Amino acid sequence: MGGHTAFATKGEADKEVFDVLQLYNDVYEKLLAVPVIKGIKSDNEIAGGLYTARVEAFIPSASRDKKGHRSTVWQNSWGLNIRSIGVMVMTHGDGKGLVFPPLVAPVQVIVITVPFIGIDTEILDKACEAVTSTLLEVGIRAEADYRDNYACGWKYSDWEKKGVPLRIKIGPRDLTKNHVRIVKRDTGARADILRGDLVEQVKDMLGKIQIRLFDEAKRKNDACTQKVETWNKFMEALSQKKLILAPCGEVCQ
Repeated sequence: MGGHTAFATKGEADKEVFDVLQLYNDVYEKLLAVPVIKGIKSDNEIAGGLYTARVEAFIPSASRDKKGHRSTVWQNSWGLNIRSIGVMVMTHGDGKGLVFPPLVAPVQVIVITVPFIGIDTEILDKACEAVTSTLLEVGIRAEADYRDNYACGWKYSDWEKKGVPLRIKIGPRDLTKNHVRIVKRDTGARADILRGDLVEQVKDMLGKIQIRLFDEAKRKNDACTQKVETWNKFMEALSQKKLILAPCGEVCQ
């Protein structure tokens, strides 16, 4: 359980630190029935942080190795935390909202009907259901939007904001031609796909979107990266908000 917040004043930030510290204390003692000690860690626990508050538990029991001897273990520690989601949002998002890479998108394809005067909406809804079912059967995370209290344009914008990689539109003309209109969230590119080719084309598009998002992010990252070997070049790159690669001397920290 963790989080990252920002405040206008130190006082507000301090208050949250100890509110959360008490919350952690209660989780251990009231839920897990484990006594802990609340406190402030020694200085320089986390680089760049003013101080670190934490709870500590003591395990009085000890164990021995296979030979019955006491020995010091070699310990590793790692974690992938909620910040990775924030990095993804800031890397790929745009003025319209989120842009999910297909592999992690909760919904990979949204299917929306486009009603038209004089056309039975039930026919469109059945086509929408059929397309959605076809995609679900092959493991593509698809949903259908049957909401009739919103205009099509509003629904398009709503799903763009949510970052769904592909949007499929089904209207009267699409039914007549036995195809669907697909729109990519990352580029806005549109294409008309025959219903018989739908699964193959959708899989191909999702794969290419995943690759394009990485390649575009890598291109931007490389453009902002500068290698320097002098202090003046370092400061110049820093003033330009570059990602700097520089020698760290004999002792690196």
